[in-house]
Amino acid sequence: RDATSDRVHERCSAQVPSLKKKINLVREKLDDPIIASVHEKPSTVLSFLESNQDSLDDLRKRSETLADYQVALGLDVDEYDTLDEVQLDLTLKLKLWRGVKEWSQLTAGWVVQALLDVDAAEMEKQVNLYTKTVFQAQKGMPGNPVVPRLKDSVETFTPLLPCVVNLRNTNLQERHWDEIQEICGVVFKMDAESFTLSNLMEADLLKYAEDVEEIAG
Repeated sequence: RDATSDRVHERCSAQVPSLKKKINLVREKLDDPIIASVHEKPSTVLSFLESNQDSLDDLRKRSETLADYQVALGLDVDEYDTLDEVQLDLTLKLKLWRGVKEWSQLTAGWVVQALLDVDAAEMEKQVNLYTKTVFQAQKGMPGNPVVPRLKDSVETFTPLLPCVVNLRNTNLQERHWDEIQEICGVVFKMDAESFTLSNLMEADLLKYAEDVEEIAG
């Protein structure tokens, strides 16, 4: 028994430095320029990050197994502080790039959706969610140029929210629409099939948001 315990002890002790080295290698990979490139496809970056997440998961499982052995043998348990640091960094980068991909898909659907079908409450919920993602990314990755790119896109939709609510006022009559069109200088048809968020943005109605709000009121 003593001989076996000594062998396991030696093997554990030999694997700890190797494990820590592999964790540091993952940390180095997370400095890859691809993560800060505004020209890379989100799917490409996410594939890279998710691969590193798989590696980190395996390393965590191995560290837990070694810790169990050390406890069973009555040995001092090695700590892997770097592992948690790397996980925090990776989690934030995954959140940023998943946000970039999902926000792009979300807004692509919004701009072609008929305004009368837009769920303003859900839009507000999503805008707030991605605003939070941007805030966290700014704090954790201040030098990453992908962050301001996402921020600018999210902020484009923020002022649209009250305008969408006002234009969806079911009490607006034809004379009100005539007044809105006269104010913004653009002729459009407000119906469920043809008037979309994209039309709203092209008509530059945000310049006249206060006027629209007054008419809707």
